Order: sequence, then C-alpha cells, then structure tokens
Amino acid sequence: IRIPGGQGIDSFAELWARSVQRGYRYPGVAAAVRNALATASIARIKTNSVGKANLTKLKAGKYFVVGASTLGQVGVIWSKPFSLVPGSNDLTLDLRDAVWAE
Repeated sequence: IRIPGGQGIDSFAELWARSVQRGYRYPGVAAAVRNALATASIARIKTNSVGKANLTKLKAGKYFVVGASTLGQVGVIWSKPFSLVPGSNDLTLDLRDAVWAE
C-alpha cells in the first residue's frame, strides 16, 4: 500500500479511514489493510451498536487494539496499547485515543 501523491493524505491511518468511507476512490486499500491485519492479528473483535464486545480466550499480556470506524465526516483510526490482566478488563476508545480522525 502506498500513500497516493497530490491528495493531501499524510498518513496510512488517514488513507485507511478514507478508503473505508470512499472505497471507490482508493480501490483495494481497505481490503489490503483488513487482510494485513487479519494475518497479523491474534483476535478480531466486532462491537455491538453501543461499542461493547466480549473477549474470552486471550491470555493476560500486552496488546494493541487496532480499528477503524466511520465516525464524523470521514472516520477514525485507533492503534492503542492495552495491558490485559486476569479477570475483568475494560477498554474505552474515544477520539482522544485516535491516531487519526476527521
């Protein structure tokens, strides 16, 4: 994946968000990112309509939560470190945690 020149896109996070919202302008980019993440991921999490999800099979340790959402005019991308401890864990992602948002 390459950042296209002359379009004012400054990061891969921005390119990913724009490709999720307007795939016709960036053909294949969202799918390439999804495939790369699927290859490197330990788990895939889908949240419900209020952003909640449950994980039951991950061991305690340090992870990154990486994700995209169509929020706002274009979208938001997260890549947040998270330490999972035994027992119950809560993680909240908002715009303050985003690596890119518009």
